[in-house]
Amino acid sequence: MQQPQAGLQIKTIVSWWFFTVRIFPAKVSIDGSAPIAATWGDTLIPVTPGRHTVSFWWNAYWFLPSNRGEVVVDVPEGQVALLEYKPRWLIFMSGILTWVGVRPMLQQGAPGAPAVAGGPAPVAGWNPDPSGRHELRYWNGSAWTEDVADAGVSSKDPTA
Repeated sequence: MQQPQAGLQIKTIVSWWFFTVRIFPAKVSIDGSAPIAATWGDTLIPVTPGRHTVSFWWNAYWFLPSNRGEVVVDVPEGQVALLEYKPRWLIFMSGILTWVGVRPMLQQGAPGAPAVAGGPAPVAGWNPDPSGRHELRYWNGSAWTEDVADAGVSSKDPTA
């Protein structure tokens, strides 16, 4: 069986006043698949490269699907598409699932493992900030720029 050459990473963002949602199970479905158990925090799912329809929700009272968010995302080969999910305050509203960028796959697909030394350069676009000062930094295809983003808010920060 061929190993997937790409992935999806879904980060859940839950407001402090809605912390009780974490007691209910989170679920994800890719291209209409059966529900896959997800975690509150980061969920990494290996997928094949290409276009995927991703749905994320949680089961209120352990059986009532709530706050379903859906997004169509293109996952490049050798990359992990980064998604963020935010539940809404009313369980009958749609959740917010958004694409926030891509990053290179990590060595052996292990969460938190260092990137492969001498590996390919990042894909042009928003990627995890290599300095660690911000969530994302823009790679223009040949160099890191001063454009950064934290919690969806962009700003400038020199690379030096």
